[in-house]
Amino acid sequence: MKKSQSTEIRLMLAAESLVAEMGFGAVSVRTIIKRAKLKNTSAIYYHFGSVEQMYDELVRFRMLQLDTLRAAELDARGGKANLTLLECARLICDPHEALWTERGFTYAGFLVEYLPA
Repeated sequence: MKKSQSTEIRLMLAAESLVAEMGFGAVSVRTIIKRAKLKNTSAIYYHFGSVEQMYDELVRFRMLQLDTLRAAELDARGGKANLTLLECARLICDPHEALWTERGFTYAGFLVEYLPA
């Protein structure tokens, strides 16, 4: 992983956990930078262009992770055919459990704030 990718991920995960804990209104660029353990207060703008673009990229980043987990589960089941409703629901929901972090289920908390916006 390139250093810039690592910085981008650090920023996204810092923002995710802060938004989940405090809500969008309470999260500033400075708090994100501090949580990501960076010094350059322009890092978000350098890597993403704007805070909003960083949040959008975070959703794409997490959706790629979830889609990868779901595809692996489908492959393990031999494909999409003949899934029950319960199996479909589990296929949609269970991968979220893999996104638990040391701070809890921050992606779900982030989505609660992100989606209504």
